[in-house]
Amino acid sequence: MVDGVDKVERAGRRLKSTFNSDVGEQKIRTGKRYYLCSPFEGVYLTFREAQCVHYTEVGFTMSDIAVRLGLSPRTVEYYVANVKRKLRVRSKEELLLALKQTHFRFFSS
Repeated sequence: MVDGVDKVERAGRRLKSTFNSDVGEQKIRTGKRYYLCSPFEGVYLTFREAQCVHYTEVGFTMSDIAVRLGLSPRTVEYYVANVKRKLRVRSKEELLLALKQTHFRFFSS
């Protein structure tokens, strides 16, 4: 498991160094992964995790997000719980504060 984490951290650092610092401040998007910036360098969100967190940040409830994305509410809870685990936070308020620190913005194009 440590090797996998090291690979992700190295990949995040390598990608960040290839981008302009202005672009890197928001986030780095490669494929279906959204790499977060400081203080969570090396941490990435999947496309679905980023979608769910974005709608949570906007103020939607889990059931609203589920309807919008065509998922079950439990699946949305699972995705948000994964993000909380990755960012090592316990509550929705801590999650939103952590995302604010990283200047997270979701875009899907």
